[in-house]
Amino acid sequence: MNEIRTSGAKESSYGVFDDYVIIESIDTNERILMRPEEFEFLISQLFENWKKKKSKYIQLLKEWNECAYFSCVKKLL
Repeated sequence: MNEIRTSGAKESSYGVFDDYVIIESIDTNERILMRPEEFEFLISQLFENWKKKKSKYIQLLKEWNECAYFSCVKKLL
């Protein structure tokens, strides 16, 4: 599996657990690892674009059968 790490995921911080958000594609056999803070920033930017009508919808899947879209929007509204 080809693994891509963001700059934040490449840095090792003393005393910090290696906690990552993993975005994985089974089709291409690749995955991206990022720190939760980086993921939160990206999600907040997506949400801002959605509020400005730059995106029609946001859909995030935490698991193959669990959609996090509704809980994400509920928390941010």
